[in-house]
Amino acid sequence: MKKKLNILLIFGLMLSAMLVTAQTNLKVQLKIKNSNFTTAYLEDAAAQQFLDTAKIDKNGNCLFKANLEKISLLRIYFSEENFIYLISEPKENVQVEADASDLMSPVVKGSPNTEMFYNTYKAMKDYKVKIEDYTKKIEEEQKKYLHDIILKNLGLLSNIYFTEKFNVDDDFDLLSKLDNELFKKYPDNQDVIQFHDKITSAAKLSKGLLAPDLAIADTLGKELKLSSLHGKYVLIDFWASWCKPCRQETPKLKTIYEKYHAKGFEIYSVSLDEDSTGWRDAIAMDQPTWLQVSELKGGDSDAAKTYGVQTIPFEVLIDKEGKIIKKNVRSEELEKLLADLLK
Repeated sequence: MKKKLNILLIFGLMLSAMLVTAQTNLKVQLKIKNSNFTTAYLEDAAAQQFLDTAKIDKNGNCLFKANLEKISLLRIYFSEENFIYLISEPKENVQVEADASDLMSPVVKGSPNTEMFYNTYKAMKDYKVKIEDYTKKIEEEQKKYLHDIILKNLGLLSNIYFTEKFNVDDDFDLLSKLDNELFKKYPDNQDVIQFHDKITSAAKLSKGLLAPDLAIADTLGKELKLSSLHGKYVLIDFWASWCKPCRQETPKLKTIYEKYHAKGFEIYSVSLDEDSTGWRDAIAMDQPTWLQVSELKGGDSDAAKTYGVQTIPFEVLIDKEGKIIKKNVRSEELEKLLADLLK
């Protein structure tokens, strides 16, 4: 009887071991650096179901165990924006080394499908860079061809239809020469007049020139002159409540403003709204803490005409004397410029 019980006990233990093994036919060892994550999850990406949870130790290590019935698309999940894809099969023992700053470039061993996925992904990225470099080279050749042909034929009206390839700030010398010739020959042509107005406006905003002064009412109806801000670096910011890209820039500008305002930086925001309610509601919602002015004339804004504003957002950074440093300064470039100017 005792022998029979021992046999049953051994059989039970063997069965338990088999069940445990069946439930953990996949192991994933993760090592992650430069991470603030404390917990990670192994997720079935298709079923959107977590298979295992693991605590990340102080050295960035953790281990997942799971059971797969077939090859599956998995994710090592840290947050909605941070995860690593795996394409794993049953019985794999996967090792993953990753950097939290670039989760799309892990080093993976033990999973042929995943290894191929990331190796191919990296190769595609490299090819994309090569394509972009090649495209840039061709575009530069194209621009040089246009530059030379326009310069040789400044008096021909047809040149004006290729000027969209040039930037009025970077190629002002060429475009100014073309404008001088065409406006003398075709002063009544609408395309020439429009081009002339564009070049004339750009000439007022060349680097090193004094920015045209503005005197516009703020939210309280009090006139605020741009020239009153001399002594500070000022970003003249043209925007509107209905302009989504403009308002997407606001949180970035708030970060920059908080960092550099005390050091001598100001923002003079000129709204191209027509409706006072929309303008004020946008300010109340986004809560920018810098200067806000508007003529409430929409596209007929005198300030916009003075600065040749074609699209918004449109920015002009000026120095302490009111001289133009740069136009079309987005938040990323602005921060770099201020970091150098306000050391």
